[in-house]
Amino acid sequence: MNQDANRIIKRMKKNHRNVYGISDNMFALIAGVIIFLWVAAVTDAAACKLALPIRVTVCLAIASVSGVVSFFLLKSSSEKGVPYTRQNGFQFLGLHDLRNSDLKSSSDVLQRNEEIIFMKKVLDEIIFPQSAVKQALCLVGPSGCGKSTILAFFREQYKDEITCYDFSGNYHELESAMASNFGTNIDVSLAEHAAKRKIVIILDQFERYFYLSPEEQQSVRKILHALSHRNTAVILSLREEYLADFLKQFDMNDLKEDPEEVARTSTHGIFHELVSIIWKNSGDSGRSGLIKPAHTVLWEDNIIKNNGKVYLNSPFPYIAVDYSEQMGITTFYCQSDNQVSVQANGKSGSSSVILDKCRRVFGKAGEAFFKKNQGAALVEQQILFHMAEFNQKIHGQTPEEVEEMFDLSRTELLNRYFDVQLSSCDDYFLASRILYLYSKARESQIFIRTDDVEKGIFSRQFGKSGYKSFMKTIEELENLQLIRKNSDGSTQEYEIAHDFIAQAFLKYCENSMNRDVKNSLDLFLSEYRNEQLKKQLDEKYAFRFKKDKDKFFRYSTAFSVAIMILGFLAEVFIWNPWTGVLQGLNPYGEYVPFFPLVITIVSVIYLCCLYDRAIKYFKGRSEAKCKTCFVVLMLLAVLAVLAYPHFLLLDSIDLVIAALDISLLLNNDYRSSCRAQLQSYGLRSILMGTIYAIGHVVFCLTNPLFDTYLIFAEAVMFTVLAIYACLAHLTKEYLYSRMSDATSEKK
Repeated sequence: MNQDANRIIKRMKKNHRNVYGISDNMFALIAGVIIFLWVAAVTDAAACKLALPIRVTVCLAIASVSGVVSFFLLKSSSEKGVPYTRQNGFQFLGLHDLRNSDLKSSSDVLQRNEEIIFMKKVLDEIIFPQSAVKQALCLVGPSGCGKSTILAFFREQYKDEITCYDFSGNYHELESAMASNFGTNIDVSLAEHAAKRKIVIILDQFERYFYLSPEEQQSVRKILHALSHRNTAVILSLREEYLADFLKQFDMNDLKEDPEEVARTSTHGIFHELVSIIWKNSGDSGRSGLIKPAHTVLWEDNIIKNNGKVYLNSPFPYIAVDYSEQMGITTFYCQSDNQVSVQANGKSGSSSVILDKCRRVFGKAGEAFFKKNQGAALVEQQILFHMAEFNQKIHGQTPEEVEEMFDLSRTELLNRYFDVQLSSCDDYFLASRILYLYSKARESQIFIRTDDVEKGIFSRQFGKSGYKSFMKTIEELENLQLIRKNSDGSTQEYEIAHDFIAQAFLKYCENSMNRDVKNSLDLFLSEYRNEQLKKQLDEKYAFRFKKDKDKFFRYSTAFSVAIMILGFLAEVFIWNPWTGVLQGLNPYGEYVPFFPLVITIVSVIYLCCLYDRAIKYFKGRSEAKCKTCFVVLMLLAVLAVLAYPHFLLLDSIDLVIAALDISLLLNNDYRSSCRAQLQSYGLRSILMGTIYAIGHVVFCLTNPLFDTYLIFAEAVMFTVLAIYACLAHLTKEYLYSRMSDATSEKK
């Protein structure tokens, strides 16, 4: 990875400090001006004994440099990371959905001709002719082994000969999708269609059937029963770990059987005796089986030696129809390594298409890279090898640099992959939260609508354009193939693109996502899954949207800042009581600093963001209490500017009051983890405020008139505290987490 890419990734991952609802460039400009004033004020305190012209020159010079540097460091750049995307002429595909792609003319797609030709033969010779029984053609294998790719090739290869209906994905809507294609009487309509042309129903990722409610599962079973006609076939694919669950509810050798009836009347349940075993010729050590064999397939030298057919005479007496129908093996295991057997010089051997590509693209080092990742899922191999090819051909890395990449572990490479992909979005923080929710939803076996995802991350928290940014980020993630539409044309039905991506991204988030943010998202999903909490969840977000329109804290802050500036100008140009009637209480003497004004304004802005972006969402009596407390805080802040010789004391008391308010917000009705977070913040702030207040009192008791170093020390002390508070708490990560705490009642 080149230095420019690393720089962009670092900048995008850190670009979450603009919590003010303004453009990034405006944020940089305002921040630059504030830093200019801040540095000028503190420098002025250090140089207060110098002659005025020299003092002004020194302050302007140092502050200007600081302000300009800050502006350019914070300035948003139009430069974005270059994501790993599919490229013409590449040998490796990367992460890409092939459902709507041109499969025949692409060098980066692993051709699956052998598999689809064999599938077509099974359909023609066994499944299409069946009517008394109806076997399902099942593709089983680990996540990422290429099942969906095989089905994509099948649809493309035989689209002129077979009518394929793909109902994969959202099985919640299977009944309505079937009705839109075949009407309400699926059985009759499908039989009419099948009389004219062979029909294949594709149900990819059928493990999602087990995510459904019992009522929805029953509906799917009835639909499969209705699909069983002559000249029709159902192709299912599912991950290998779901095969046992599948066999418990379906007879893959006869979809016409009603699973509930079979389970009720048969001592065998739905397990028929006709289940195949595959074993190797080398004794029984390689044997693996499901139940008793009715037929066997010999496997020799990685080639199917025989795939004979058997005929079913039902062993179940409750089936009255007397029939004999041709049956065969229709369940097949897909592997990830894409190895094929070859004959050369009279000898048999194996070769891998991916290995050949690695040698062709990366030379000798490619073979070692392939062997290192040979055990990875096919989709993972494609991503890793595509990254290396992309770096070599697009980023122009040298062979030595590419080989350095080969030394990294799979985890390190995948972390780099997600860094690059998410940093190519306009908002890394937003993109990572969206992808986390979709990944977690897949892991939790739930579907989640787009509007509910937006509720979970509450994108409007940091500005009116939040929802627009949210939808733009959704589109960017779709373009990156990280998520995809669940239903064609719908922007409300998205899902993670692949099980492997969900698993890999959740591992990535263990170290790359803020723990509090992750806990907030997990809390939302746990409430979303709980049907009993759905109504309360809706009420929670209705409350958030209502409170989002509350401008009390912003208006109070603006009014207070205006009073501070006017009061300071009055003291400088009209009349200053601290050089008159209150002179005896003024340890600053004749010096009228402006750093109390700057530091107090910055502190007030900090408090406003904390209250307006997080604290105001707390319910109940806390609302009125927080507003009353905030008014007191603003009055003290105005007083701190007007009583500038004692600003440290007053601002420290301000901090203690705010910390007490925040730490006491949550009672036992809220989750203990949330209370602990705010109480920890409150205790630290109370401690710092108390120390600073006592420090000022000690200074005053021991020094009736402060020397320059004491004035400078006070400016630096509160500057350090304000900088820490802003850097630690005025981030989208922190404020989002605290806002999520606002409605985290104990359940």
